[in-house]
Amino acid sequence: MPDWLSDSGFQFEQADWFMRLVFALVAGAILGIDREVRRRRIGIRTYMMVSLGSAIFTIVSVEMAQDMTDAGLAADATRVIQG
Repeated sequence: MPDWLSDSGFQFEQADWFMRLVFALVAGAILGIDREVRRRRIGIRTYMMVSLGSAIFTIVSVEMAQDMTDAGLAADATRVIQG
């Protein structure tokens, strides 16, 4: 983990979530910019929001599956995402 991130008060897990969400926003922005250049109706803001929402949903389902596994229950994060 970068030093600037560990000094900011984030724990490793929170920094990992933050970096994943930032990456999702950047990836959505790249797709949205392509749509803007081609003058399509749905552009950068929409793609950023959709990619951020899907990243949040995925992070939450994986964390829920890990918590359930720690509690001794059977859990599969891919089934939540698939549904």
